[in-house]
Amino acid sequence: MDPDTLQIGSLIISKTIIDIFAPMLGTIIGGLISYFSIKSIEERKIKQQKLNDFQDQKREAIKIALQWLDHIHNAITKVSLQSHPYQPNLANTNNWPDLLKELTKYDVPRHLSILLPADSYKKSNIIIGLIEELRVKIILESKTKNPDELKEFTKETIDTINLMQTNFDELINALESEYINSFK
Repeated sequence: MDPDTLQIGSLIISKTIIDIFAPMLGTIIGGLISYFSIKSIEERKIKQQKLNDFQDQKREAIKIALQWLDHIHNAITKVSLQSHPYQPNLANTNNWPDLLKELTKYDVPRHLSILLPADSYKKSNIIIGLIEELRVKIILESKTKNPDELKEFTKETIDTINLMQTNFDELINALESEYINSFK
């Protein structure tokens, strides 16, 4: 057998071929490892970029919704001050807040609204409904002179204002916590 050949089983291979193919095989394996490593890194970068884009959009939606809070708070405060049963004319004036009109200026675009906390719109709509319900109650109750009915009206008014405040507090907590969590 020639000293420049190598026999593996029934296969006879020249050492020159092994000397050529060994580095080539190492280069091919190294190239494949590099390819799959780079591909994995790029996939992680793309995934992270998508997550960052999602978080940016979520923050944008919540920023818009956070603008509701001042208007809702002002409306609840105004309604609380104007809902005194002995001053029913306040509900008939233009001083009664039109919260729906105010909030439509800060409406969250449809493609972003799905990123808001689950009950955001529901809570704001409940508050709007309670404000309008309270206005109607005040106007209707202004026609009564019965002290017992006025006492019941006052209790209902306080309950309604408390319910508005509870919904408002829940809305604040949901929006603020989601906004803070969007940075984590």
